[in-house]
Amino acid sequence: MNITYDSVADCAYIEFLPHAEPVYFLKCITPTQNNDNTYEMNIDMDNNGHIIGIEILFASNAFPQETLRTFHQL
Repeated sequence: MNITYDSVADCAYIEFLPHAEPVYFLKCITPTQNNDNTYEMNIDMDNNGHIIGIEILFASNAFPQETLRTFHQL
C-alpha cells in the first residue's frame, strides 16, 4: 500500500494494487454537519471489482495536517 498527498491539488491517493489498470470508479461525497469540511472520494476498481485505490479530494478536510505530513508528498 502506498499513500501520497499533493498539497497543491489537496488530493490524497491510497494505492492498494500498484500495477492494476482501473476500469471504473465509484464517486462518494461525504458532507459534514456544517459543510465546511466536505471531501470527496473516488474509488478506482478493476474488471473484477477489486479496489485498486482511493482518491480523496479536499484531503485537508478529511485528515489532520499532522497526518497529511506523514504521506509521501508529490
